Amino acid sequence: MFLFDQVTDAAFSLAALRHEDYLRHTITTRSVTMLKFLASTAGVIFLIGLLVVIGLLMLIF
Repeated sequence: MFLFDQVTDAAFSLAALRHEDYLRHTITTRSVTMLKFLASTAGVIFLIGLLVVIGLLMLIF
């Protein structure tokens, strides 16, 4: 029974790999992951810049 499950799982995964929706889902998932990374990086850079500006203003005044 275990061998039959492996064969059916392998056949299902091959069918899924060929399916357009699977590829579209993979591309969408990767795009969302990339955009989340870029947004978090931009947010961290913005916060560091904000802290630097506040620190400089505190030194000046």
